Order: sequence, then C-alpha cells, then structure tokens
Amino acid sequence: MKWFGLLIWSLLIVIFGGNCVMAKNTTTWPASAFLVRWGGDMQYGSREVFFDGKNKFYFALGDTEGQENRTGVGVFELDLKNADLAEMKAAGALFCDKDVPDGKVDLSQPQVTFQAACQEGREVIEKYSSLKFIPDRLQDQLYSTVTKFQNRAWVEGAKLIKLDFYTEKVEHKDGAFIVSVRFKNSGRKEIKFKTPDQWTGNQVGGQLGVGSRTKIMGSNREKLADAWAFDLAGKKNT
Repeated sequence: MKWFGLLIWSLLIVIFGGNCVMAKNTTTWPASAFLVRWGGDMQYGSREVFFDGKNKFYFALGDTEGQENRTGVGVFELDLKNADLAEMKAAGALFCDKDVPDGKVDLSQPQVTFQAACQEGREVIEKYSSLKFIPDRLQDQLYSTVTKFQNRAWVEGAKLIKLDFYTEKVEHKDGAFIVSVRFKNSGRKEIKFKTPDQWTGNQVGGQLGVGSRTKIMGSNREKLADAWAFDLAGKKNT
C-alpha cells in the first residue's frame, strides 16, 4: 500500500502539534525531541519518526510495497523507559552537534529532512535541515538507533492506525470482473478516506490494484512468472 502518505501526514500534524518551525526559532518541544521525515507524497508514501523529548516514540509508515515482513500502513506509538529512553535522548542530541548545519536544505530531496529541539543556554531552539548534511560519523549512530526503535514500534508499539486491505473475492460475470475489497483499521484512532470508486486512478490521486506482476527488492524489480494484476481505482463499487 503506497497511497496512504497524505492520510498519515494529517494524523502526524495532530499528534505532533503541527509544528514546522524554521531555523533559529524557539520551540515548545523539549530538548532532544526530533522529527525525521522521508518522502511523503501519494505515489511513494511516507516514513516518519518522532520522539517527543519525554518518553514517546512514534513511527509512521505509508508504503510497504515490496516489503516481505510488513503489510498495510499505519502509525505506531512506543513507550520508552530507562536505557531505551536514554538511548533515544542521546540520538536526539546528535542533531545539536556543532557539525550539523542549520537551515540547509537539499533541493534535490526537499522531503528528506529533520527538525530537532536543541538546548542553547536558557532557550530551546529549533533546528531544521536535510539529513544529507549530517556528517557520516553521526548518521551511523543516528540511523542505528532510529532503525532499532522503528522496528520495535512496528512489532511492539500501540497501534494508532493500522490499515490493511484484502481482496475478498474476484468473480467473472457478464464479461466483467467483480472485485470485493475489505479495508480494516485495527488501530485505536478513527480515519476517513474516499472509497476506491472515487479515486482518480492516476499517480497523484491514488491507485489500488489486485495482484502483482513484479517483486520489488530495494531498487531491483523481478518479473514474476504467470503473474497477473489490474487496477481498481476509478471503478465503481459493486
């Protein structure tokens, strides 16, 4: 599922307070809080993590296409204590290193960014920049921690949203296919979205399909023998 990016982004605005503070502004976030964002469009979904600077870590995933160990999309909440909390605060402090630039955005990847709250004297200052400009020595430690806890959040975390869809039945009748699709949200927060018959079927407006013709592994695509697939977006419900 990769059409869920904007829905996740809307929920993150509510959960994280909707802040998009530019460099050198003060922030209400506690020191060591941070938000990291990869992508976020309708075609490729999004992946975001947020640490509130206190004891909550959030992981939002809007695309699991090609992943063998994950299905569906969602937002997950993980409580942190003791050594886990200390490790996350240490990760948040990495953004405040003097070698991490502030206000520098990579225009080739404008959606791969971070926001972080850094203690400067008596004030907590917001830093905002592209992940690309974080030095390698800090990136290795940062990504190790982020990857560890986002994997735990997916498996152990509370489900704020966990949306899956299933093809229940495919019938051939009167020269046409009748497809029954079920959506299931097993999270504790309600979500709303248009049914597939109202989607435009293009890359911007969202797509929904049945079956698969290829297996995606990173940047590699492997064609599947005897595979089939067709789009459902823009088709009427039956």
